[in-house]
Amino acid sequence: MHNIEYFVSNDAQPILSHTNRIIFLEDGDLASIVDGSLMLQRVGEDERREFADFSEVESEIQQLMKGDYPTFMIKEIKEQPETIVNVSRGRVNYEESSVALGGLSKHIGEIKRSSAKANRDSWMWNI
Repeated sequence: MHNIEYFVSNDAQPILSHTNRIIFLEDGDLASIVDGSLMLQRVGEDERREFADFSEVESEIQQLMKGDYPTFMIKEIKEQPETIVNVSRGRVNYEESSVALGGLSKHIGEIKRSSAKANRDSWMWNI
């Protein structure tokens, strides 16, 4: 039996210090770990298939992505203001005091619970 670890992140940068094998999901992809295997499923499809096509990231690229920051966490903390502006671009309408939720708006009636969580300087939205 092999000991396999999976690191899950919305960005490759924070996990590059742990692995150089990365899976980049496309819009509509759902990944899950079932009995130790990584499974991939498309939204709206019933079929789930085992996924083994990892991309190899070179260590020089890892260092380039980190830039002059000592760690990826410090980089993320320092880049938070710019990131918030970028992810809200085109979604926030200040004149009408509204926010466009994109694909999420189709499922808004199905959401039972929503919360914002913070761990010191890092934020995560949990729906």
